[in-house]
Amino acid sequence: MGMNTFSIGTRLCCRFLFVVSVTLLVYPAYGLEPTRTSDTYTLKNLFEDTWSRQPEAKAYATRLESLQARQKVSQSLVARPPTLELGGKGEKTQSGGLAAGGAGEFIAGLSVPIWLWGERSGSIAFADAETARLVKQQASVQLKVSAQLRGLFWEFELAKLEYNLAVSRLNNAKSLFKDVQARHKVGDLSRADLYQSESALANAEGSKAEAKANLILVVQNLKVLTGKPTDIDSFLNSQSVENSGTLSRLSERLPKLPSSFADLDTTHPVIQDLIAQVDVARTATELARAQTRQNPELQIYGTSGRPEVGVPIQQTVMLGIKIPFGSDARTQAQTLSNKANQIEAEERLIYEKNRLLSELDGAKARVETAGMRRDAAIRRAKLANETRRFFEKSFKFGETDLPTRLRIEQEATDASKQAAQAEVAYLAAISSLRQALGLIPE
Repeated sequence: MGMNTFSIGTRLCCRFLFVVSVTLLVYPAYGLEPTRTSDTYTLKNLFEDTWSRQPEAKAYATRLESLQARQKVSQSLVARPPTLELGGKGEKTQSGGLAAGGAGEFIAGLSVPIWLWGERSGSIAFADAETARLVKQQASVQLKVSAQLRGLFWEFELAKLEYNLAVSRLNNAKSLFKDVQARHKVGDLSRADLYQSESALANAEGSKAEAKANLILVVQNLKVLTGKPTDIDSFLNSQSVENSGTLSRLSERLPKLPSSFADLDTTHPVIQDLIAQVDVARTATELARAQTRQNPELQIYGTSGRPEVGVPIQQTVMLGIKIPFGSDARTQAQTLSNKANQIEAEERLIYEKNRLLSELDGAKARVETAGMRRDAAIRRAKLANETRRFFEKSFKFGETDLPTRLRIEQEATDASKQAAQAEVAYLAAISSLRQALGLIPE
């Protein structure tokens, strides 16, 4: 099945069936206008809150300034700042002072480190590559954060759905128990029927408590990631049900797949980050090959003084160059270390490309299968709830016994829960597909 089968008309039809089957047929008492509690819990808003708390986001501006300063250093005309050297010598009198007119000499020198051949261009390329990598790395980290958020977000939505279903199931169980209790008093139903209805009520109470605990846990996990203050009671006491219409406002758009996955090299943040890592390792290797020794120094010295007593002051200027000897062992060690980093980065790029392509194929398949599973679950929920309504009336007229009534009720409850789970699974699959394509929440 191709991705084009996910048409707009099919999605709207499925969502309409889900609203009718789950919201109106199963739980008419909760068919109210949904509250706006979830509006602040959209993926986009939560992602903005989450990203603002990340250490990488807070340190980004400072790191960028640091790398920009390094770029300026690499563009300098000299390898390092010059050094100034001052010195002097002279004869002393018996009192310890310098003898006026005696022999002496004062020296002032300037030493300027100069670039090795190819070192300046290599330093500029390396600094530029590191700066570009920081920008690409930031986008890659954002994508990793969005993966965590998407998983927790749909767990949160599923927990809300299951809690609302548990509340509605408990209300139905209470209503059924009151009906059985009243009919038992007048002799229409036996004590065994009363015990069965009370057992079903206790089971519904336990399911609600379990759903409540799960919702609280998921909300706390979401709070840890986003730092967003959460009022648990606003979800537990809400008189609305999370239905397909609510979820459709929270869902992400089904993305348009690229004609060729080779285009991911220019758009996917993870691939871009790895390409930038390869560039950094490559330029580091080239720079290490240029740095075969310590930087030579151009030296300029000026002297002024008398070589002997009574001789006029003489001034001289000296030019020199200081060339350190190289060490093949040290140069080779640094070059090979950077080369190893380059090889590792290149191999990781190839591995991640293949992994992402496999992940993308899997995400496409999950969207297709989740859509089919959702459609089947919706049909089952509709039929189960229509059957439930029929047997509910039949039981009131005494045409159906209580065990059959309880079995039909349980089947309708299970079908509605599976339909809700399938709906969330489909929307989560769309988020996973967007994640595989390298798209952050919008």
